[in-house]
Formats: sequence, C-alpha cells, structure tokens
Amino acid sequence: MSPFAPTTTSGAEIDSALLSVLLSADSVRDGATSLLSVLAPMFDDTSTAIAVRDRDGLTLHTLAEQGAPQNWPARLEPQFAL
Repeated sequence: MSPFAPTTTSGAEIDSALLSVLLSADSVRDGATSLLSVLAPMFDDTSTAIAVRDRDGLTLHTLAEQGAPQNWPARLEPQFAL
C-alpha cells in the first residue's frame, strides 16, 4: 500500500487527533503552531494561518502562520461575523 494512498478516517477520529494535539500543547498558540505544521504539507507553498475570533465576532487574532509572511486581516466584515 502506498503511503500516499487515501485513507478513510471518521470525523470522530480527526476530532480526537486534533484535540490531543491541542491538549498536549503548552498554550493555544503552541497548539496552533503544531497543528499548522502538521497540516502544512496539504497547502504546498501557500501561506496559511490559524486565527481565532474575539468575543465581538469581528476581531481576528492570528495564532500561527506558515509560509511567506502575510498581512492577515485583523477584522472580519460584519456580514461574515455569523
């Protein structure tokens, strides 16, 4: 079997794997950095980031980024803050 063959993974298994990465981290930022480094090969050379929304639903905080530095948006437009 090829190591690049598609695998069948349930949503619960993925959720569990993501949760274990985040719980084993020393901080949310460390967890986001670890998670992004695992997911980075899926994005090739594309710049990617993991961000969280503030309680106001509009303000974004970038926790981790991979690739060329970007000027990520600091706020969402109100129509996207659902």
